[in-house]
Amino acid sequence: MAARYEPDHQGVGMLMKSGEMQEMLGLVAERGAEYARSIAPVGKPPGDPHPGEYLASFRVETTPDAPSWHDRAAGLLINDSPHAAYVEWQDGYHVLARTAAAMAG
Repeated sequence: MAARYEPDHQGVGMLMKSGEMQEMLGLVAERGAEYARSIAPVGKPPGDPHPGEYLASFRVETTPDAPSWHDRAAGLLINDSPHAAYVEWQDGYHVLARTAAAMAG
């Protein structure tokens, strides 16, 4: 007996933007946030007038229509402290890059 597969592109598209997909991606991003916080510099990075601000500035957002992908949901791990770019690129911590690599396996 042979099976025949007919893709349901509309159904897959709906799944990729669904609330369930957003929820799952949010959970993955939250795990990433926990890891990022565990490797983030603690104390006062250069340019940080408020010690601990970088560590406290991790947040997760989910969206059904990510700007980069347009056709699927996304879970975003964000650090919006004023010196996040400095911590990521200039002082060698690469917290978000290391977190993305760990999440990718």
